Amino acid sequence: MDIFVQEISQGGAARATEMYRNAPAGQRGAVESAMRQCLGEEETAAILEQESASGAGQAPPTVQQAPGADAGGAEEGEKQGGEEEGAEQGGGEQSVQGGEETSGAELVNAMGGPGAGSQEGQAAAGMLDSLPTSDLALVHQELIEHQRWGSAQSNVGAPGSAERASFVAEKAGEGAISGGLTGMGMGFAAGAIGKLSARFVPIPGVGAILGGAMSVYGLATRDWAKTGETIGNFGQGDSEYDMIANTIASVSEVIDLVCNIMNVIAGVIGVISAVMWIISIVTLGVASPLAATLSAIAMGIGAASGILDLINNLVLQPCVLLFRALHTFSSEADPREVEAQGAGISDASGRAAGALGGWVGGKAGEAAGGAAGDAALNRMGGAADAPAHRGRRRRRHAQGPQRE
Repeated sequence: MDIFVQEISQGGAARATEMYRNAPAGQRGAVESAMRQCLGEEETAAILEQESASGAGQAPPTVQQAPGADAGGAEEGEKQGGEEEGAEQGGGEQSVQGGEETSGAELVNAMGGPGAGSQEGQAAAGMLDSLPTSDLALVHQELIEHQRWGSAQSNVGAPGSAERASFVAEKAGEGAISGGLTGMGMGFAAGAIGKLSARFVPIPGVGAILGGAMSVYGLATRDWAKTGETIGNFGQGDSEYDMIANTIASVSEVIDLVCNIMNVIAGVIGVISAVMWIISIVTLGVASPLAATLSAIAMGIGAASGILDLINNLVLQPCVLLFRALHTFSSEADPREVEAQGAGISDASGRAAGALGGWVGGKAGEAAGGAAGDAALNRMGGAADAPAHRGRRRRRHAQGPQRE
């Protein structure tokens, strides 16, 4: 019964009502005893009366009541339900299915109660061993869920607490560091390659081609199921904060798709423009007007997509981060669900930091690429001038070195 006491102590009347309503007939007496111990006689009586009036179950059985034929069917259903739930939760499957081999002493030790070797522990173990296999499996599964719940609770803390604020800040920080470093690395590479290309391949449209190639890769590796889910959450949420965050995130996702498509279009036009410039060189400028027009179109599309991308990542994503943080900070949902909400905070924080990191990395990459390109050109020029300097002799003055 210790596991029921722990659950009700931490979850209160709501958890007690849920446990009583879902418990099989053979376990309702134990749940009722735990309720009386944690909540008191008056509140327990109110819960039992409410459950009886709502028709949620038959008259609450006592510990001495033996489950009849209907209870046996309930036990079988609980066993099957426990196995299905365990199959969904990974490690829980082995624990529930292995309930026949789990002894009462092992459960007493796992509950953190009195040791199985003590008199009190032996009595508890004996009581557990006397339960049917399906009930023992249920207790085991409840213990697993309690441990998971307790771990999540210690991680996220209570709503509005300092622990919850620390959890939100930690997730935002993780996303910012990861997104910032990733964006800085990609920005540095793009800036350096773009600058080197401009030095050694001075054809307009190279930047649009690089941006289009990156967008093609991003669209090809995109998690489209997540994208569809994000867009589909427009106007939905568990709270006002959550609804606002989901709505802004949906709009942001659409803008991100539009920016990537625009970059791909600009890249295609950039490729055509580059070909036309090569033809212009070969034909002594015949195709240069068309090449210049295509280059201007590619640059215009790239500039527009860049502005949209900055608005998306530096305005909308911080708003998503703000409202997701407010929702998580005040959420009274299951601690495991609150723990899962941290991924949304990290994602919004990572996108905003990634945009800043990309800008900083791009500027650094352009500087490094320009310096490397200049150094390479200087070495190439020095190597070309060296033979001429070595073949040249210095002329002496006719009157000797005094006039030199």
